[in-house]
Amino acid sequence: MSTTAAWKKGLAGLFALLLLVGPAAAGEDISAEVEIDEWFNPVALSEVVATVRELEWSWTEFEGDVELETMRVSYRLVGDTVVGGADATEVELIVDGSLWKIWLAADGSVLQAEIEGELMPQMFADMVVGPMLTGLFWPFTMADAYGVEQALTDIGPGWELRSSDTGTRQIGDMEVSVQELAVSLRGEPYLEPGEQVDYLWVIGDFGPFHMLVEWRVTDIDADDVIAVRMVVESVVPR
Repeated sequence: MSTTAAWKKGLAGLFALLLLVGPAAAGEDISAEVEIDEWFNPVALSEVVATVRELEWSWTEFEGDVELETMRVSYRLVGDTVVGGADATEVELIVDGSLWKIWLAADGSVLQAEIEGELMPQMFADMVVGPMLTGLFWPFTMADAYGVEQALTDIGPGWELRSSDTGTRQIGDMEVSVQELAVSLRGEPYLEPGEQVDYLWVIGDFGPFHMLVEWRVTDIDADDVIAVRMVVESVVPR
């Protein structure tokens, strides 16, 4: 996949999901169902670097039962180095099989980028790679957009809790305690009459932090059922 196509694909998914977002308000109090400690929601590469050594996730779009497309991203922290006389942190990303090497400054800006073996001009790194990285992390950005942490700890009327369960899940080499919550937002005042959005949130306890390891959004109206699913497949904390 070309770098431009990868960026556009990620941003297209973000804009599509924004259409599905229901505000975190309205229904049954589920705050007693889950305890969140040190919530980690990586919305930027610099936050990932500070918290985990490895992270892998995928997202899939569905129309009804038909899978439209899946995107896979994996991250690995390589380590500290020097680029052009400046201290840098080197990381690797594999985006749908395409290898990206990124060198970050202490403030999170991109000092240098190499994509599929091609060293990018600095102007390209500044103006294009940064927004592309933002697009890659949109699944986690959406967790903020849904207000998941706030909804789980201080939910107001309007949400309907459909089920809650605890258990464990194998995530990479780790067996992680998880809390699964299925909730719905139905009709007015946030949706049109007859419309419904179902959410599945699975929160993993990694010890130093909690994070979403799976979320699903299913938008149901009279004509269509559109769903998006994100799954975290591997996490190695620092």
